[in-house]
Amino acid sequence: SQTGQAGTQVTVPINLDEGSGVGGVQFEVNYDQSKLTPVCPAVKGTLPTGNHLITSNCTVPGVVTVAVAGAETMNSGAGSVALLTFEIDAGAAAGATALTLSGVSGSDPAGGSLDVTGVNGQVTIEAASPPNGPSGLNATAVSSSQIDLSWTDNSDNETGFKIERSPNGTSNWSQIAMVGANVTAYSNSGLPENKIGRASWG
Repeated sequence: SQTGQAGTQVTVPINLDEGSGVGGVQFEVNYDQSKLTPVCPAVKGTLPTGNHLITSNCTVPGVVTVAVAGAETMNSGAGSVALLTFEIDAGAAAGATALTLSGVSGSDPAGGSLDVTGVNGQVTIEAASPPNGPSGLNATAVSSSQIDLSWTDNSDNETGFKIERSPNGTSNWSQIAMVGANVTAYSNSGLPENKIGRASWG
């Protein structure tokens, strides 16, 4: 089981109990496409040698097909044959989502068949951490009807910033604009006198 936050990536190893005598393996990983998106290509794990080749196919929704092939035995001992990376959907609910192996087969270096048993896994999704709020708001009066706002962006996972204003700076805030992630300035023009601007994250 691997754990990751919504909106981030998680790397999942596909493991073998023993690599000695194994020349190649192939398998499919079935996943919930409403929660996970595979990042291809897959990469070799700790068991394949430099002479082994790995191929992967992510074009079929809900399935990743992986094959590792070679004319020599893999490294001995337990370890991973492949590493698969998944992007966890930003809106995915917290909890476990299954990774189911199917079509598992193995071969020795000469191409003979080997019995390989697949063990299903899962990704445990944690709720995304809320972004840190902005700080250091500066309001510069450019004219009697325009105020330029600037602030410090203290987060790397916000979706944007809401720009609000109030007639007194303490209550009755109303949203007047929305700017994108990583934006740190906004010009508020056409203002009646004595309006106050505020930046908040969203």
